[in-house]
Amino acid sequence: MEIPKELKREELNETLFTKAFQVASHFNCEIRKLQRHP
Repeated sequence: MEIPKELKREELNETLFTKAFQVASHFNCEIRKLQRHP
């Protein structure tokens, strides 16, 4: 079964967005830790 290119692209964008959000959240936590312990 062939997956439409548009659907593939949307799924990829969603995955990239989720990954980017996770990375941003991780860095947010790291920065807070650093700020708490100078």
